[in-house]
Amino acid sequence: MKIKLLFLLTFFLLLNSKVYSKCNWIQRNAQFTTWDSCSTQNKKASLNGYISFGNNTNCLKYQWTINGTPVGNSLIMNKKITQDGSYNICVKVTDSCNQCDTTYCINKNIKCFNDCKFYNQAPYFQTWDSCVSRSGRKSVNGYIMFNTNPCFLYEWTVNNQVVSNELIMSHTITQNGKYNICVKVTDTCKGCDTTFCNSILINCFSSCSFSKQFPSFNTWDSCNSNTGRKSVNGYIVFNTNPCLDYEWSVNNQVVGNGIIMSHTITKNGKYDICVKVTDTCRKCDTLFCNLMTVNCSSLGLIQNQFNNYKIYPNPSNHILNIEGLGNTDYFEIIDLTGKSILISSAVSIDISNIKTGLYFVKFFNSNHIEIHREKLIILTRD
Repeated sequence: MKIKLLFLLTFFLLLNSKVYSKCNWIQRNAQFTTWDSCSTQNKKASLNGYISFGNNTNCLKYQWTINGTPVGNSLIMNKKITQDGSYNICVKVTDSCNQCDTTYCINKNIKCFNDCKFYNQAPYFQTWDSCVSRSGRKSVNGYIMFNTNPCFLYEWTVNNQVVSNELIMSHTITQNGKYNICVKVTDTCKGCDTTFCNSILINCFSSCSFSKQFPSFNTWDSCNSNTGRKSVNGYIVFNTNPCLDYEWSVNNQVVGNGIIMSHTITKNGKYDICVKVTDTCRKCDTLFCNLMTVNCSSLGLIQNQFNNYKIYPNPSNHILNIEGLGNTDYFEIIDLTGKSILISSAVSIDISNIKTGLYFVKFFNSNHIEIHREKLIILTRD
């Protein structure tokens, strides 16, 4: 009898060992990230999570919990919170093909409802890829800006790897895939912090070699529009290629088919902006996407303080006009790395010698204090 029980126990252990060896959770290199969104300008706070195992996800199912309560069952989790405290965030991952599972957990101490009030300091957060690099370097990039605060420190991570502690981040990549980009902002004066995150899908290395055509992709809102119309907008440009077709979508709704897209919105919230680019000659395509959080009520209020500053036409490729400059005011054009391209106090300048792409125009007063900033898109010349 003992021999029979020993045999059955051995068989059971071998069977389970075989099943669990197929799962190989450690070798799957999971990307597991959690963050808070105390920074949101609509004064709502949430806990968020993201997990990814690369491309082998057909058999995987997910169950997120916060302090033991189920809150979601997809790759990304978002749950509103209403008070500070300690939160235990877990995701149970089940492999339905190999009949096994594992659980990832982390404890977070949240201080969203304290004196920091990051949302009152007008945060501006953006991420993008640089398949555009003429040097052949491909990267994921990030930029964050607040109203002036000398107490802020920054820590950027890409898929949980610390990559920078500056306002602007650029991190080299060598393959396509999903990249989770975060920046932790710490207020060293008040002793609190918050984290901004965005997941972007990169396809720089496709068979069509879209990256060699130097694409420039950007999205933005128009909360500061003087017309009262609110919209989300997109722009993409390549080196000359007559075979390219474009299809823009906002939250999976097709909204345009040109190089520039503008889509009217009627409420605040998250907008997933994508453009599918098809090379009709080579019969292949790629997709550029960015997930934006829009809050026009608060952004519009901030921008209206500086409505006297205007740049036009925008986009432009030759002459740029500037309105609202005082006798001692001046402006500076910088690229996405923060490099200064041009400084002037003129009301009209020739930008035809500046490379195609996205730039920022910074306005300064006589005390050399930056008081306003605008995006500038420089188009390809014919």
